[in-house]
Amino acid sequence: MNPSVRKLFDLHRLKTYRRPAPLILVNGLAEQSESWFANRTAWSKHFDVKVPEILVYDGDSLHKRIDEGGEVTVDYLTDRLAQYLDEFVQRPPYHLVGSSLGGQIILTYAARHPENVAKLVLICPSGVHGDETLPMMEGVRRSQYDTLVKSVFHRAHFASDEMVEVIARKFQDRKWKKGVLKTLRGTSAIRSLRSCPGSPIQPC
Repeated sequence: MNPSVRKLFDLHRLKTYRRPAPLILVNGLAEQSESWFANRTAWSKHFDVKVPEILVYDGDSLHKRIDEGGEVTVDYLTDRLAQYLDEFVQRPPYHLVGSSLGGQIILTYAARHPENVAKLVLICPSGVHGDETLPMMEGVRRSQYDTLVKSVFHRAHFASDEMVEVIARKFQDRKWKKGVLKTLRGTSAIRSLRSCPGSPIQPC
């Protein structure tokens, strides 16, 4: 192509380019940020996809709060989301997608900052309809990690044996396990969870 013609095409692209709107993905209790891997590539074609790590069970930030006697609540996690958006994205209004506990977090954020929200998408949000009996809770209660992992998937056959083994190993990590259990206690999900013999939550 003639260099002058190429330059005209390049100038046209620059003039028509628009930075895509930010799409914020907030995972729930049973997932981590990797849970979005199957969707991120497709969504990135249309949005500036962000996946804030606001709940890392073995993370230093979470354990600093635990060691200081603070609870891991929806309000606390919402504060972390707000801080992330204010400091590292800074382009409201945001498209927010929340799965499970993430649904509670983005709803709380939207109630506090409606002017910063363009659209909300809730995927199986927890805590919005009274007491809940969640498969994940049953899996934690009985140390049935296959039940816990399968609760994340609409089609349970996607929960491979390898994934179950990873979660089983995670629960052998005292720091990770402590982070999970403190989060369960501090969020509404714990209201349906009771200790029992053989449960990771001790004592009964």
